Amino acid sequence: MFEYLYQMCPTYGPIFLEGAKLEEKRGELAKTAIVCERGLEKNAKYGPLWFLLLRTLEKQIYEFDS
Repeated sequence: MFEYLYQMCPTYGPIFLEGAKLEEKRGELAKTAIVCERGLEKNAKYGPLWFLLLRTLEKQIYEFDS
């Protein structure tokens, strides 16, 4: 469903944010980062995506160090 929304509303940041949050809840940190980056390519000014991306990258670093 989100893939369809990404294509239909490519510059609407909240769609990418919700898709990324879903991936985060599933524990898919790599996919979370990818969705955030895709959203930021289309709308670089959407702040919540930046914060989610930073939080996700921090989690990946902590997982790597453990």
